[in-house]
Amino acid sequence: MSFSKKIEAYVGQSVQVETAVETFAGELVSADDTFTVINRDGAEDNRVTILTDAISYVRKSL
Repeated sequence: MSFSKKIEAYVGQSVQVETAVETFAGELVSADDTFTVINRDGAEDNRVTILTDAISYVRKSL
């Protein structure tokens, strides 16, 4: 099972997404083999698109 398929289970839930550069927190909108999209918490421009290959881990937020 690909990494993107594993994180698709979190779509619609609050998550923390970590890359080598930054950690994002928010609701997971979508995930595929190329891009992962989240709506960040407390940000003016909420939607963030991240290259799926750049993600170190995804953790479900409480």
